[in-house]
Amino acid sequence: MSRVDTGYVGLIVAVAAVTYATRISGFLIGRRELPPWLNRFLAYVPVAVFAALITSELNLGKSDTVARVIGIAIATVAVLRFRQLWIGLVTGMAGYWLVCALLGVAPS
Repeated sequence: MSRVDTGYVGLIVAVAAVTYATRISGFLIGRRELPPWLNRFLAYVPVAVFAALITSELNLGKSDTVARVIGIAIATVAVLRFRQLWIGLVTGMAGYWLVCALLGVAPS
């Protein structure tokens, strides 16, 4: 093996170790009572992940940007009203498709 290959092997081993350590720690944490401040923090993780997925897919400047923004607005109102993430997903996608149909743009 050359020196470069050894570096890649070390990197792969390090990434694998970190990955398995985080997975095992999740099992260990599951058996313990978490502090209230951490529970409050973890309650916002799904919303943050949802927001990250949405903003990365905005495709600013594309033909369906307006439809995406309106779909996001509809999803936001639905989640705030019903406090259920799945309702926001369903209504946001339905709103997006409806606006695309009204504007005559193809959903991407």
